[in-house]
Amino acid sequence: MTFHQFIQYHAYRLKAKNRHGIHSPFVYQLIDKCLLTNTHQPLTERLEGYFGKENLLSGTDTRLLNGENVLVVPSIHKDTEATKQWDDLRAENDVLLSIDLFEVGLLITRPEFKEKQHFVLKTK
Repeated sequence: MTFHQFIQYHAYRLKAKNRHGIHSPFVYQLIDKCLLTNTHQPLTERLEGYFGKENLLSGTDTRLLNGENVLVVPSIHKDTEATKQWDDLRAENDVLLSIDLFEVGLLITRPEFKEKQHFVLKTK
């Protein structure tokens, strides 16, 4: 683990929440039905099971997002460049919901979201 990852991980642990205090029904359900169940499975498998493999995109191209897809951005805290790229992606106008799971970031653009929101969530 690099020094950057070490600092980022400790900041993540201080900010990360579980379902208590989450006021978004979409995010609450994600935590309840995906992140906190089957924790013996790898995170990517849990996300595929929850969203559907066909709805998960991997990478950093937000132009591929539509109302149904979820963009999974890998290694968002690997180094300072990756963290900066993650911050830039979440700041894009199209992205209405961003979720930091430390291992990966999730970017979502759903029409039912009325305002930009960012969550830092525990996966276990």
